[in-house]
Amino acid sequence: MTPNEIQTVIKTVATAYRNFDTNETHLKLWADMLRNGDYEKTRIALEKHIAANRFPPSVAEILVKPNNSFLQTEKILQERNKKIESNNNRLGIDDFSVPETIRTAILERNNKKTYQCLTSEEEAARKALIASQREKIMRESMNHDKS
Repeated sequence: MTPNEIQTVIKTVATAYRNFDTNETHLKLWADMLRNGDYEKTRIALEKHIAANRFPPSVAEILVKPNNSFLQTEKILQERNKKIESNNNRLGIDDFSVPETIRTAILERNNKKTYQCLTSEEEAARKALIASQREKIMRESMNHDKS
């Protein structure tokens, strides 16, 4: 979390609970503990706590730490941004140290063909083909029923 996000969390706790200890040592401990947390998820956990509890939370009750893949992704994105800024160009997946599972997923996604809408002429041709095939099947069905 950023210092502003940490401050927001602590202010929210202090505002919601008058009996929350706001001495300097206590606030510093909270700030140190919240530093590596995920702000949005911690904020949501705090809101849930406030809605359900009349006593202030401990850090452990509201702190949500980002999972390892989140931290890896953040590191990769920071590395990418630095390289892009230094090179002033677009870089590919091979320019970064990315775990193999993420690299594979990215490459698979990049290789997928995107769906493109048909033009009105192509759509009309498709509908005409379907209609002619339907007619042919109906004729064959009728001929088969006669024999």
